[in-house]
Amino acid sequence: EELLDGSDANDDWSLFRASFRTDWVLDNKELNLTVEGYTGDMGSTYTQFSPIPPYSTNVNNTGDVSGAFLLGQWSVSHDESSRTSGQAYIDYTDRVSYLYDEERTTFSIDDGVVVVSGLPRSGTSMMMQVLQAGGVEVLCDEVRQADESNLRGYFEFEPVKKLGKNFDWINDAKGKAVKVVTQLLPQLPKRMKYAIIYMARPLGEILASQSKMLSRLDRRGASISDRQLAATYKKQVELVGNYLSQYDDVVAITVDYGEALSNPAKIAARVNSLLGGKLDESAMAAVVDPSLRTEKSFS
Repeated sequence: EELLDGSDANDDWSLFRASFRTDWVLDNKELNLTVEGYTGDMGSTYTQFSPIPPYSTNVNNTGDVSGAFLLGQWSVSHDESSRTSGQAYIDYTDRVSYLYDEERTTFSIDDGVVVVSGLPRSGTSMMMQVLQAGGVEVLCDEVRQADESNLRGYFEFEPVKKLGKNFDWINDAKGKAVKVVTQLLPQLPKRMKYAIIYMARPLGEILASQSKMLSRLDRRGASISDRQLAATYKKQVELVGNYLSQYDDVVAITVDYGEALSNPAKIAARVNSLLGGKLDESAMAAVVDPSLRTEKSFS
């Protein structure tokens, strides 16, 4: 390819990839091992601007990329109704280019915590249901009961509200899913590994749903204007990006609430991929009920 000035776009790339999988079955034990590696180079061109003539220069950005991952899964059958299973995962990425160098190693989330986060009324309770249906153990209690605003329950864990003061429960959350609202994400201890599923929903829908719930509960928040509430929520969302940049052992995806309702199978596949690929995607998609959506955005 060529740029408008006729120079080479430097957009060639090549990549070699190889993978291997083996499965062992011995009596009541099963072991699956998958290994994949890749190496290659990728080119691109970007424009470097300057305050002095000629003001801009096209710079070739050619880089080397390589990486590999290993996934081990095992299970042991104790009897017809009892089975123990687990998995270990490690992914290595190395990239060297003109713009930046990156070397990253990602470990299995099995010994970490699955965090479902988002603003209030953004679909976090629904995502907790999805994870539970897929086979993820959820960490919650019955302190906040289901009500008209959330017929299937809130899936909240009361000690989370004391993040920043009490971390005693965090070790019990390993390998489980827990709901943490946006403003509390920066309080999570950095010594843990996290897989974060962040729920996103149009602010207009959130405000309408939140105001209706607060009015029904006769809470003080119902007297706050939509403008004030929107400003508060925007500040909380800004914290998320700052939070993620400070943690090394974090993987995250954003899930659109509307898309989760309209295409739950697609969202189930994305979440399953994030968490290692062992969840029941059919069960995850089946638990989503679009009829529970009471507020819609027409903007």
